Amino acid sequence: MFLRPILGAMVALAAIATFSAASHSQAAVDFRVLVQQHVDALNRGDIAAVMATFSDDAVVSNVGLCAASPCVGKPAIQKEMERRAGIHVLFTITSLQESSGKGSGRAEVRADNVRACGQERLVAGFDVEVKGDKITSFPVRFDRSDPQTAAFMACTAAGAVTPPKTGDGGLLALDEP
Repeated sequence: MFLRPILGAMVALAAIATFSAASHSQAAVDFRVLVQQHVDALNRGDIAAVMATFSDDAVVSNVGLCAASPCVGKPAIQKEMERRAGIHVLFTITSLQESSGKGSGRAEVRADNVRACGQERLVAGFDVEVKGDKITSFPVRFDRSDPQTAAFMACTAAGAVTPPKTGDGGLLALDEP
């Protein structure tokens, strides 16, 4: 009879430990799933789905329209995501690590402006912070030690690539000589 309460306590502790481990594992899976959903939506050019992955006060920084000054909030971020879709950005995640809702990774990036500079792809590092089921921060860093990335950075710094006009459907070009 004395063993029954001890055995019951041991079963309860084992159940709590199993639940805790499963919850932690699920959080890691959810993080990876959210980041992959974000990338997949961007690769499809599905801006609504991309924006659904961000919190209302999210921050994107260090690239594109968010390079000089971070894009804060969905309206500012949406403009950057539309720019990325307009140049047909394709991300391939090559690594992703996560711990407690924060993670970092690397990706290969292909886009029209990269090809216009004579390069196949860039290499970028990124950090992601997630709260709940939303991305709250997504800074990107280009890997300048990668030869193709360095060549692209030099090309854009030299002004060799003119960003595509967006939002005018090509109509403004008709008025130019």
